[in-house]
Amino acid sequence: MLLTHTSGITYDFTNPHVATWLQKFNPPEKTSRRPVEEAFNYPLGFQPGTSWMYGTGLDWAGKVVERVTGRTLGENIQQSICDPLGITDTQFYPVTREALRPRLVDLNPQDPDAFGRAVVGGSAEVNRRVQGAYGGQGLFMPAVDYVKVLHSLLANDGKLLKPSTVDDMFQNHLNQEASAGYRAALTSPMGNFFRVGIDLETKTGHGLGGVVTLQDVDGWYGEGTMTWGGGLSLAWFIDRKNDLCGIGAIQPALPDFHIEILDALKQTFRRDIYRKHAAWKEQQQTS
Repeated sequence: MLLTHTSGITYDFTNPHVATWLQKFNPPEKTSRRPVEEAFNYPLGFQPGTSWMYGTGLDWAGKVVERVTGRTLGENIQQSICDPLGITDTQFYPVTREALRPRLVDLNPQDPDAFGRAVVGGSAEVNRRVQGAYGGQGLFMPAVDYVKVLHSLLANDGKLLKPSTVDDMFQNHLNQEASAGYRAALTSPMGNFFRVGIDLETKTGHGLGGVVTLQDVDGWYGEGTMTWGGGLSLAWFIDRKNDLCGIGAIQPALPDFHIEILDALKQTFRRDIYRKHAAWKEQQQTS
């Protein structure tokens, strides 16, 4: 439930009741840094399994991993994901490794502390309040390395997870009640973010990592494609039926960058990958 956003743990900005409770009983302090168990210590938005809403489940899942293994989330990611794929240029913020700092997109002069500026609201305030690694935010990684993770899951090569576990990731894990809540979220004012470029008429669900298409989309995603984004400026997909995966990383300093333009750029990336792939296949057949 933590991975499918059906646990009842929501963000304050996705649930007005939680936002009201937080302001009264646990208001965030701009100058303090808090771990997951303090920052997200508030009531559930709904009973587990009875609805769907984007929330802090991944952050709590990261904390579970730390408690079970006795290692930090960063150490677990390095050992279980990065090392098997030969990824070395990854670190949670603030980035302190001298070899990585000069490569940050907006490090200088606006971001000397390497907290990041390409985030919702154009402010790093949300990052400055974090103590420790959060499973839902804050990992710096080059796009070329991100693709290695996507490709490993696409190939189901066994380097990261058992093949049966990867297969389970791409299944729809929403029950009937959760599906109703999910559909309501898709048509809400924030629905455009939750739909990640997929129209409302397309049947979708949620797997262990993102939205999962439950049907083919003509000229685009195949059935069983998993996709998501992040901070409004990231788009990735894994389409096992068409043997494609990809990531589009846009680095705007929100809110100066218009959301409509940002959405259009991400959609251009998502669609053009398939147009170019179709053109490539046709060229291969005629050559």
